[in-house]
This record gives sequence, structure tokens and C-alpha cells, in this order.
Amino acid sequence: QDFKVLAVPHHTQVFSLLVFKAFLNDPQQDVRTLLAQVSTGEGKSMLIAVLAVFVCLTLRKRVHVVGSDKTLVLRDFENFRTLFHAFAPEVAPELPLERFAVICGDPK
Repeated sequence: QDFKVLAVPHHTQVFSLLVFKAFLNDPQQDVRTLLAQVSTGEGKSMLIAVLAVFVCLTLRKRVHVVGSDKTLVLRDFENFRTLFHAFAPEVAPELPLERFAVICGDPK
């Protein structure tokens, strides 16, 4: 079935984004931290990219994405560069990866 979207989101992605949205929009929250576990193959990369854009646009906060594998962090940035550029033009399509601070467990 053709849904006329780039990719049909996994149900875990939709549910996680709704939980994060409710958490981030709750003005009377006593809890300051929310953790989520997403299994292999359930779209962590897309979830993180969309959540980063959401936080930037709705909460007007800067977002730092930190990963334990430099290769995956760089891959995900490249894969979602056009998404980031669509919402934040300063993330230009030709902007070199070296301009971004990547904090990883990889000592290289």
C-alpha cells in the first residue's frame, strides 16, 4: 500500500515520539529525565533525528546528539542532513562534517 510518505514509521517510533512530546510539553513535571529503550531495527536513528528537530523547533533549545560509535554518528548525520537543513538552513547540504563536534567512545 502506498502511504505517500518517505518511509512508514515503525510503531515504536510513533509511540516513543508521542511519549517524549507529552513529557517535554508538561509544564508541571517533577521528573527531569526520560529514558527510552528502542530495540535493534526499530529506528533509533530516525527517532533521534526527528526528536532533535522537534526540540529545536518547539522548545527553542540546542540539541547535542552523542553516540558511542563515531561511524554511526557520522552516517546518521549524513543520512538526515537534508531533514536538518529543511528545518535549520544553517545546516547547509555542503557543510563539511568536520564542522560538527562528535563526542564518541572511539579514541581516534
